[in-house]
Amino acid sequence: LKETGSFIESPSYYGNLTGAENLDIIRRILGLPKRSIDDALEL
Repeated sequence: LKETGSFIESPSYYGNLTGAENLDIIRRILGLPKRSIDDALEL
């Protein structure tokens, strides 16, 4: 399922964290390497 994307109408994020911090939480949940955040932001 790591290859599956979805669009959520009500995004789930922590408003007190930065975008990078929110991405890091999801990265850790999915077990992805730290580099994956930089790769995603380059898109």
